Amino acid sequence: MLESAVQYYYPLHKKTACQDDSYLYCIGFTKHQLSRSVSVKVIIERASCVICGTCQDICPGLFEQDPDDSFSRIIEKYRINGNIAEGTPTDDLTACAQEASDLCPVQIISIQE
Repeated sequence: MLESAVQYYYPLHKKTACQDDSYLYCIGFTKHQLSRSVSVKVIIERASCVICGTCQDICPGLFEQDPDDSFSRIIEKYRINGNIAEGTPTDDLTACAQEASDLCPVQIISIQE
């Protein structure tokens, strides 16, 4: 699982200075990212958000409203490299992420496998 996570996030990255599990922390993985399987990536086109709250209502464990601009964003613990528009949900949130994507009125949430 850990090697596949490296391939997912860093497909061209090669082990150099770090070894074993510490290697993954060395290249920027968090404990949360390592504790779950990498299955899907959720991307929000935030500039096109109409602030309807549908994604937050359907999947509150993954989406939240940004207090600065009111657009939807990914909850911090699921973000990829701190990017508020991209995240990798745990397996138990994947179904609601897909439902939020399907029901978004402006279709700005994409799910990549």
